[in-house]
Amino acid sequence: MNLAPLSGKRLAILVAGKDASGEDDWRAAVGTARVEGARLFVDWDEGGEPLEIEPESAGSIRRTTKDLRAMLGNAEYFLRVDAGAAPG
Repeated sequence: MNLAPLSGKRLAILVAGKDASGEDDWRAAVGTARVEGARLFVDWDEGGEPLEIEPESAGSIRRTTKDLRAMLGNAEYFLRVDAGAAPG
């Protein structure tokens, strides 16, 4: 995947799973994508350590739709990560 077009774009990490009662649940964290050579990072809006996106996961990054963009903090792209059920 060519990472260069992602540099400087808003990128959301969408974590989807089930809550303690078994209902669908999701959380998103949004930041700015930064490309360094062949490496992709997310610099978080709230600060803190950047997240490095593994090369095998970068191919799963998708462009947001207009409706989804509004729910994901105006992110232009997102990466969905599936999580297991929350501990109950």
